[in-house]
Amino acid sequence: MVVPRASYLRSGGAVRHDAILVLQRGANASTDYYLRPRLRGEGRCEVVDIQSPPSRCGLLAPDGPSALFVIVCRYASSAWLDALEAARHRLARVAFFMDDDLPEMIRDAALPLAARGKVASHFGEHVDRLGALASEIWVSTPILAERYAASTPMVLTPAPEDDPPEPSREPPRRVVYHGADVHARERRFVVATARILAELDPGAVVEITGDAALRSVCRGLGNVEITQQLPWPDYLLRQQGARAAIGLAPLADSAVNRARAPVKAFDAARLGAAGVFADVEPFRSFVRGGVDGMLLPMDPQVWAVAIAALLNDPDRRLALARTARSRLVALRAEAQAFPPQPQA
Repeated sequence: MVVPRASYLRSGGAVRHDAILVLQRGANASTDYYLRPRLRGEGRCEVVDIQSPPSRCGLLAPDGPSALFVIVCRYASSAWLDALEAARHRLARVAFFMDDDLPEMIRDAALPLAARGKVASHFGEHVDRLGALASEIWVSTPILAERYAASTPMVLTPAPEDDPPEPSREPPRRVVYHGADVHARERRFVVATARILAELDPGAVVEITGDAALRSVCRGLGNVEITQQLPWPDYLLRQQGARAAIGLAPLADSAVNRARAPVKAFDAARLGAAGVFADVEPFRSFVRGGVDGMLLPMDPQVWAVAIAALLNDPDRRLALARTARSRLVALRAEAQAFPPQPQA
């Protein structure tokens, strides 16, 4: 894990920054949920892809700001670390933000090798240099803060990227699970649930994000549609105007999963859907069971029965979806601020 070793305090105390630079690897939900809400009203800011050359960044130009606040979101690159080290005399703060347990992801043999390799390449290889530059660490959950207490991290809360739409009383009888490829176990769980649901409610369609292998597993299941996993910006575009009755958020038990944030609630609300969540962390401490979502044990039979009942109880489904939406609208309206600069 990154342990911050830098201090940018000058004689007289903290330096007020005059610009903020957010570094990300491609547009992603981490930046949109945790960092962009906090950039509102911050003055001069740039969100920059680390796959672009640092020489194109106006904030690092010779005539750029003299007290730069840098936030590294999840990943770094050698070129950008070189640039930050060269501009060290102009830095006011450097925060590293992590919204998954990246060290544990590298170790978790249950995750796809490609995903583990990505984290190792863009995070693991740069841990020491990030620690030498970072003055503070931010994480997304109390569990991460507890696991990496030696880094004295601050916990950020997420907010939806936009206000969710008003739920409809009669949405399509569509049940969705949009889990990324690191959620292979959860995808298989939804397939098992869909097999049972086909008998209980033949008119319900289950949409699962997946690949050709999952499509092959679902061959013969007429109530299942496999949709392609997309990059974050394309996914948001595809979801514009899309509607569903129920959004699913199963979660297998693992060290990585226990440290995740409850942002699957945002996915359900974006579709105007009621959310059905695994009764585990992180959902157990976020979702109010029976109020703004359902919390269920990880049993396909239990999920299929609950989904069928919810599809056939429009008043209850609508009440769950509306309450969840109201809560997320309020969450997004709350003033979001960056943590204060650590004192020496």
